[in-house]
Amino acid sequence: MPSTGAIEGNDLELYIGGTLVGCSRDASISLSRAFIDATCKDNDGAEQVLPGQTSWNASGSAIYAMDATLGGDEMIDNLQNGTLVTVRMTTGVTGDTYLEGSAYVENLNFTSNYNDVVTYDFSLKGTGTLTKGTEA
Repeated sequence: MPSTGAIEGNDLELYIGGTLVGCSRDASISLSRAFIDATCKDNDGAEQVLPGQTSWNASGSAIYAMDATLGGDEMIDNLQNGTLVTVRMTTGVTGDTYLEGSAYVENLNFTSNYNDVVTYDFSLKGTGTLTKGTEA
């Protein structure tokens, strides 16, 4: 049965290659569209545009846990090897919407603070279409 009402942040998770990002703290997917300038001299100075290409990216942060099934070590490998991965953001609840596409790990940033756990931020650059589907 699909979720109803507001979805809690803890329920929407990011998977890479079918595996949940371990010890995740946050995750996001951003979509955008570029526009083509179609302004002519006879448009009376008003800008006119046409829809151009779409793009998307995903990002998040997690605790750097050495025993995570998908953690910082795997992210390093994916970045260094230029591995194309499947990204999926979902609640995992049957009937709920998910977003999925192919991406490359674009950036990793590890942070170590005094009296705190080591964390890392990551960003993934989408390639191709980000699809929307329904969890089965």
